[in-house]
Amino acid sequence: MEHNSCYAPQCTRREHCTLWHNALEEVEHSNSLLTITNPQLIDKAGGYEHCPNYYEHKLRRYARGLVWSYDDLTLAQWLGLA
Repeated sequence: MEHNSCYAPQCTRREHCTLWHNALEEVEHSNSLLTITNPQLIDKAGGYEHCPNYYEHKLRRYARGLVWSYDDLTLAQWLGLA
């Protein structure tokens, strides 16, 4: 597996959990290994509403970084002449 997943159909928050969506992708790709969160950890946390591995499934944006540095910037480029 390339990422964490949790296949727990009884979880009340599964539709909004990234780990559930990862598990569904693994099922779709016929992976031979599925994982779940240890039920003892969930019980200690106070149930599925307080799952310690819950990670909200939502669109995230990541910065890709600069392809150049200011050291490479010439005065003409800085002034907008180049």
